[in-house]
Amino acid sequence: MIKSAIIQGLLCFFLLASGMAQANVQFDASRVVFDDANREQSFLLSNRNDYPVVVQAWVDDGALNSNAGFKGSPVITYPSIFKMDAHTNRSIRLINSAIGQKNAGTERLYWLNVQILSPKTGKELNTGKPELNVSLLLKFKLFYRPHALKGPSSEALKSMRFSRVGSTQDRLRISNPSPYYVTFNRLSDGDTPVLRDLMLPPGGSQELPLLAPLPASASGLNYAVVDDSGLITQGSVSLTK
Repeated sequence: MIKSAIIQGLLCFFLLASGMAQANVQFDASRVVFDDANREQSFLLSNRNDYPVVVQAWVDDGALNSNAGFKGSPVITYPSIFKMDAHTNRSIRLINSAIGQKNAGTERLYWLNVQILSPKTGKELNTGKPELNVSLLLKFKLFYRPHALKGPSSEALKSMRFSRVGSTQDRLRISNPSPYYVTFNRLSDGDTPVLRDLMLPPGGSQELPLLAPLPASASGLNYAVVDDSGLITQGSVSLTK
Protein backbone atom coordinates (compact mmCIF):
# COMPACT_ATOMS: atom_id res chain seq x y z
CA MET A 1 0.00 0.00 0.00
CA ILE A 2 1.37 3.39 -0.98
CA LYS A 3 1.64 5.56 2.11
CA SER A 4 1.72 9.31 2.34
CA ALA A 5 5.20 10.74 2.74
CA ILE A 6 3.83 12.99 5.45
CA ILE A 7 2.28 10.11 7.39
CA GLN A 8 5.51 8.14 7.11
CA GLY A 9 7.24 10.89 9.05
CA LEU A 10 10.00 11.69 6.59
CA LEU A 11 12.97 13.24 8.29
CA CYS A 12 13.33 16.29 6.12
CA PHE A 13 11.35 18.21 3.52
CA PHE A 14 11.42 21.67 2.10
CA LEU A 15 8.45 23.36 0.44
CA LEU A 16 8.94 26.44 -1.70
CA ALA A 17 5.72 27.77 -3.14
CA SER A 18 4.07 30.86 -4.55
CA GLY A 19 0.63 30.79 -2.97
CA MET A 20 -0.82 27.92 -0.97
CA ALA A 21 0.00 24.52 -2.52
CA GLN A 22 0.52 20.86 -1.79
CA ALA A 23 2.53 18.47 -3.99
CA ASN A 24 0.47 15.32 -3.56
CA VAL A 25 3.06 12.73 -4.55
CA GLN A 26 3.17 9.61 -2.39
CA PHE A 27 5.74 6.88 -1.78
CA ASP A 28 5.68 3.20 -0.84
CA ALA A 29 8.44 3.44 1.81
CA SER A 30 10.00 5.89 4.24
CA ARG A 31 13.50 4.36 4.04
CA VAL A 32 15.53 2.02 1.86
CA VAL A 33 17.60 -0.95 3.03
CA PHE A 34 19.84 -1.94 0.11
CA ASP A 35 21.54 -5.35 0.24
CA ASP A 36 24.98 -4.84 -1.32
CA ALA A 37 24.65 -8.18 -3.15
CA ASN A 38 21.59 -6.94 -5.07
CA ARG A 39 22.02 -5.46 -8.52
CA GLU A 40 19.06 -3.14 -8.12
CA GLN A 41 15.93 -2.30 -6.15
CA SER A 42 12.96 -0.09 -6.92
CA PHE A 43 11.29 2.83 -5.18
CA LEU A 44 7.66 3.46 -6.11
CA LEU A 45 6.06 6.89 -6.49
CA SER A 46 2.43 7.81 -7.11
CA ASN A 47 1.34 11.17 -8.50
CA ARG A 48 -2.11 11.84 -7.01
CA ASN A 49 -2.27 15.35 -8.44
CA ASP A 50 -4.56 16.44 -11.25
CA TYR A 51 -1.53 17.75 -13.13
CA PRO A 52 1.83 16.32 -14.25
CA VAL A 53 5.02 16.77 -12.24
CA VAL A 54 8.71 16.47 -13.01
CA VAL A 55 10.78 14.30 -10.66
CA GLN A 56 14.54 14.44 -10.15
CA ALA A 57 16.20 11.75 -8.00
CA TRP A 58 19.73 11.21 -6.76
CA VAL A 59 21.67 9.64 -3.88
CA ASP A 60 24.16 11.60 -1.77
CA ASP A 61 25.80 11.58 1.66
CA GLY A 62 23.39 14.04 3.27
CA ALA A 63 25.94 16.86 3.59
CA LEU A 64 24.52 20.37 3.28
CA ASN A 65 26.61 21.06 0.19
CA SER A 66 25.76 17.76 -1.54
CA ASN A 67 23.65 17.87 -4.68
CA ALA A 68 22.62 15.82 -7.70
CA GLY A 69 26.23 15.80 -8.88
CA PHE A 70 27.43 13.73 -5.90
CA LYS A 71 29.64 10.82 -7.07
CA GLY A 72 30.46 9.03 -3.81
CA SER A 73 27.47 6.67 -3.53
CA PRO A 74 27.52 3.03 -4.67
CA VAL A 75 23.82 3.39 -5.53
CA ILE A 76 22.68 5.46 -8.50
CA THR A 77 19.17 6.35 -9.66
CA TYR A 78 17.63 5.67 -13.06
CA PRO A 79 16.06 7.60 -14.55
CA SER A 80 17.51 10.54 -12.70
CA ILE A 81 14.89 12.93 -14.06
CA PHE A 82 11.50 12.17 -15.58
CA LYS A 83 7.94 13.38 -16.00
CA MET A 84 4.96 11.80 -14.22
CA ASP A 85 1.51 12.33 -15.67
CA ALA A 86 -1.45 12.99 -13.39
CA HIS A 87 -2.73 9.95 -11.45
CA THR A 88 0.07 7.61 -12.51
CA ASN A 89 2.64 5.43 -10.73
CA ARG A 90 6.33 5.23 -11.56
CA SER A 91 9.32 3.41 -10.07
CA ILE A 92 12.80 4.80 -9.62
CA ARG A 93 15.41 2.11 -10.22
CA LEU A 94 18.15 2.09 -7.59
CA ILE A 95 21.17 0.48 -9.26
CA ASN A 96 24.18 -0.92 -7.42
CA SER A 97 27.26 0.39 -9.21
CA ALA A 98 29.58 -1.42 -6.77
CA ILE A 99 28.24 -4.94 -7.26
CA GLY A 100 30.92 -7.55 -6.57
CA GLN A 101 33.22 -5.15 -4.74
CA LYS A 102 34.40 -5.99 -1.24
CA ASN A 103 32.66 -3.76 1.27
CA ALA A 104 33.18 -2.96 4.93
CA GLY A 105 31.44 -5.19 7.44
CA THR A 106 29.14 -2.41 8.62
CA GLU A 107 26.22 -0.51 7.16
CA ARG A 108 26.81 2.76 5.36
CA LEU A 109 24.27 5.57 5.36
CA TYR A 110 23.32 7.56 2.26
CA TRP A 111 20.27 9.65 1.37
CA LEU A 112 17.85 9.16 -1.50
CA ASN A 113 16.70 12.60 -2.62
CA VAL A 114 13.45 13.00 -4.53
CA GLN A 115 12.71 16.49 -5.82
CA ILE A 116 9.25 17.15 -7.22
CA LEU A 117 8.66 20.09 -9.55
CA SER A 118 5.27 21.25 -10.75
CA PRO A 119 6.15 24.27 -12.90
CA LYS A 120 2.75 24.59 -14.54
CA THR A 121 0.44 27.41 -13.52
CA GLY A 122 -3.25 27.25 -12.87
CA LYS A 123 -3.93 29.19 -16.06
CA GLU A 124 -1.80 26.82 -18.12
CA LEU A 125 -3.74 23.90 -16.65
CA ASN A 126 -7.05 25.60 -17.44
CA THR A 127 -8.12 25.23 -13.83
CA GLY A 128 -8.75 28.91 -13.26
CA LYS A 129 -6.78 28.70 -10.02
CA PRO A 130 -3.96 31.07 -9.04
CA GLU A 131 -0.47 30.38 -10.31
CA LEU A 132 1.24 27.39 -8.73
CA ASN A 133 4.96 26.75 -8.70
CA VAL A 134 6.07 24.09 -6.24
CA SER A 135 9.47 22.57 -5.51
CA LEU A 136 9.37 19.78 -2.93
CA LEU A 137 12.55 18.01 -1.80
CA LEU A 138 12.16 14.79 0.19
CA LYS A 139 15.09 12.92 1.72
CA PHE A 140 14.94 9.21 2.56
CA LYS A 141 17.57 7.29 4.50
CA LEU A 142 19.27 4.65 2.37
CA PHE A 143 21.15 2.01 4.36
CA TYR A 144 23.72 0.19 2.21
CA ARG A 145 23.93 -3.11 4.08
CA PRO A 146 26.55 -5.86 3.64
CA HIS A 147 24.96 -9.09 2.45
CA ALA A 148 26.60 -10.97 5.33
CA LEU A 149 24.38 -9.10 7.82
CA LYS A 150 21.37 -11.38 7.75
CA GLY A 151 19.36 -10.08 10.68
CA PRO A 152 17.23 -6.91 10.80
CA SER A 153 18.71 -3.77 12.34
CA SER A 154 16.68 -4.40 15.51
CA GLU A 155 19.12 -7.24 16.24
CA ALA A 156 21.58 -4.54 17.29
CA LEU A 157 19.63 -3.90 20.50
CA LYS A 158 20.86 -7.22 21.88
CA SER A 159 24.43 -5.92 22.06
CA MET A 160 23.83 -2.25 22.89
CA ARG A 161 24.66 -0.87 26.33
CA PHE A 162 22.74 1.82 28.23
CA SER A 163 24.32 3.31 31.35
CA ARG A 164 23.74 6.27 33.65
CA VAL A 165 26.32 9.04 33.75
CA GLY A 166 26.87 11.39 36.68
CA SER A 167 25.47 11.50 40.18
CA THR A 168 22.35 13.44 39.19
CA GLN A 169 21.05 10.64 36.92
CA ASP A 170 20.36 13.19 34.17
CA ARG A 171 22.67 11.83 31.47
CA LEU A 172 22.76 8.54 29.59
CA ARG A 173 25.57 6.86 27.67
CA ILE A 174 24.49 4.62 24.80
CA SER A 175 26.97 2.35 23.02
CA ASN A 176 26.27 0.55 19.76
CA PRO A 177 28.97 -2.08 19.06
CA SER A 178 26.85 -3.62 16.29
CA PRO A 179 27.37 -3.19 12.51
CA TYR A 180 23.91 -1.58 12.13
CA TYR A 181 22.55 1.95 12.33
CA VAL A 182 19.90 2.12 15.06
CA THR A 183 17.19 4.80 15.00
CA PHE A 184 15.31 5.48 18.23
CA ASN A 185 11.94 7.15 18.13
CA ARG A 186 12.14 7.44 21.92
CA LEU A 187 13.50 5.97 25.15
CA SER A 188 11.24 6.09 28.20
CA ASP A 189 11.25 5.41 31.92
CA GLY A 190 7.81 3.84 32.13
CA ASP A 191 5.57 6.35 30.37
CA THR A 192 8.02 9.25 30.82
CA PRO A 193 10.15 9.97 27.72
CA VAL A 194 13.82 10.56 28.54
CA LEU A 195 15.21 10.73 24.96
CA ARG A 196 13.67 11.29 21.54
CA ASP A 197 14.78 11.03 17.90
CA LEU A 198 18.26 9.57 18.10
CA MET A 199 20.30 7.60 15.54
CA LEU A 200 23.50 5.78 16.51
CA PRO A 201 25.96 4.66 13.82
CA PRO A 202 27.73 1.28 13.85
CA GLY A 203 30.37 1.26 16.57
CA GLY A 204 29.09 4.59 17.86
CA SER A 205 28.74 5.83 21.43
CA GLN A 206 27.03 8.97 22.68
CA GLU A 207 26.54 10.61 26.06
CA LEU A 208 23.31 12.58 26.10
CA PRO A 209 21.35 14.80 28.50
CA LEU A 210 17.98 13.34 29.44
CA LEU A 211 14.63 15.06 29.12
CA ALA A 212 13.87 13.91 32.68
CA PRO A 213 16.23 12.51 35.36
CA LEU A 214 16.13 8.78 35.95
CA PRO A 215 15.09 7.66 39.45
CA ALA A 216 17.81 5.81 41.34
CA SER A 217 15.59 2.73 41.37
CA ALA A 218 15.33 2.54 37.56
CA SER A 219 16.82 -0.70 36.24
CA GLY A 220 15.70 -0.50 32.61
CA LEU A 221 14.18 1.60 29.85
CA ASN A 222 11.42 1.12 27.32
CA TYR A 223 12.37 1.79 23.72
CA ALA A 224 10.65 2.49 20.43
CA VAL A 225 12.91 2.04 17.40
CA VAL A 226 12.28 2.45 13.68
CA ASP A 227 12.67 -0.93 11.98
CA ASP A 228 13.78 -1.78 8.44
CA SER A 229 10.24 -1.22 7.14
CA GLY A 230 9.97 2.22 8.71
CA LEU A 231 7.57 0.96 11.38
CA ILE A 232 7.92 1.36 15.15
CA THR A 233 9.11 -1.65 17.18
CA GLN A 234 8.86 -1.50 20.97
CA GLY A 235 10.59 -3.36 23.78
CA SER A 236 12.77 -2.87 26.84
CA VAL A 237 16.49 -2.81 27.66
CA SER A 238 18.44 -3.04 30.91
CA LEU A 239 20.49 -0.23 32.43
CA THR A 240 24.08 -1.05 33.33
CA LYS A 241 26.34 0.70 35.80
